[in-house]
Amino acid sequence: AEKSADFSTLEDMVEEAKQYGSIASFGKPSLDADSLSHIISGLASSLTTSRTEMTELRTGELRQVRMDIVREKLHTLDSEGTWKNYAVDDESRYVQRFWAWTFNERRTGDFVEIVSRRCMRCYSEDGLQSCPVCNAAFVCWGCFREGDAFANHRASNNGVECECGSLLGRVAMGSLEYKDEEQLPSFCIAVKDQAFGEGAERIVRKVRFLDPANGDYIGPVMVAKESRFAGEYHTQMAYHKNFMRTQDIAASFGRRFNDALDEAEKYFDDAASQACIRGLPRILFIEPMVVELIENGVEKNILIERYLVGDYKKVR
Repeated sequence: AEKSADFSTLEDMVEEAKQYGSIASFGKPSLDADSLSHIISGLASSLTTSRTEMTELRTGELRQVRMDIVREKLHTLDSEGTWKNYAVDDESRYVQRFWAWTFNERRTGDFVEIVSRRCMRCYSEDGLQSCPVCNAAFVCWGCFREGDAFANHRASNNGVECECGSLLGRVAMGSLEYKDEEQLPSFCIAVKDQAFGEGAERIVRKVRFLDPANGDYIGPVMVAKESRFAGEYHTQMAYHKNFMRTQDIAASFGRRFNDALDEAEKYFDDAASQACIRGLPRILFIEPMVVELIENGVEKNILIERYLVGDYKKVR
């Protein structure tokens, strides 16, 4: 190309694509073989990377990228864009339940349901009273004043175990666990429609917990992770299961590493070495959860975890 040629429009198109997280570049070729070779080589490398990301490793088949993803520009404010609320007072969109992950005695692991801190009659989260027997069922203050709110909860029916006994059994077996308000501030959430990040496997959206009383944002900023690929998106729990199992295994290695550092201090007598060991960084993994949502009668599941502010770097 001539040096005087104006490629500003093409250069602007590349910069705009980068603002949405795409890998883009503009090559201004000279009239020689080396320049053209460099550009073609870069294009071939990019196409090979994309094809590899889209290939299912187990079958070798190409995966179909979802076409329903709306992205936002980098550094877009949370106040910009649109959010979708899943709240108690919305019968068409609400949170069904939360799931965490736990290992059993065989270390195979599985989902564990989180105790719902909502009134079992009206689903309110205000002024909750817990069942004094199982501590896994709740009624709000309004329903509690109407009478013995837990009578049916603790009553057996034709020899069938009562709900209270069933919840006690699930807690004992490890398939049901409790999380306090610091770990899980609310059972109402808002999910941003626009994705703000994307990797080779997943897209990422912002998520906030909602105060059920007034709809204000509460608790930490969270992110929701979903698959980029259509087939995996429709088998979400199986997809999230692989992620949560891998995350928990990695966290167990991190705990062993931290324990080894703590143990190493006793092998040194001088204060300087001990202080150096105490100052070494420890490895911590964020605990993810899966949110089971109902939207217009259809169930969908998203994996959420705490949002970490900063630049992300992948270390291989």
